[in-house]
Amino acid sequence: MEIQLEDLTLNLFGEEETIKVPHYNMGDYVIRPWIQSDFEEIASFTDPSLAEQLDVHTLESLSEVGYTFEPGAKGVVGFVAVDSQTNEIMG
Repeated sequence: MEIQLEDLTLNLFGEEETIKVPHYNMGDYVIRPWIQSDFEEIASFTDPSLAEQLDVHTLESLSEVGYTFEPGAKGVVGFVAVDSQTNEIMG
């Protein structure tokens, strides 16, 4: 397993701060934090009954809030497994 670090910008109480986040190269796949361009593909994996909750707009909004550490803010930060050869999301 090889670990690479990439910059991620967070909003910490109204101030931007950049931290290093890991990408885990597992050979056949890479585990990394999701990015905005992943959301359409992630939403396509969901059960049809969840599609409205996990549409692209919702994931973008939740992700923005997830990187904001403000009192009362609720959001999500996610990771994806990406095929090393095709760069397609596996999970």
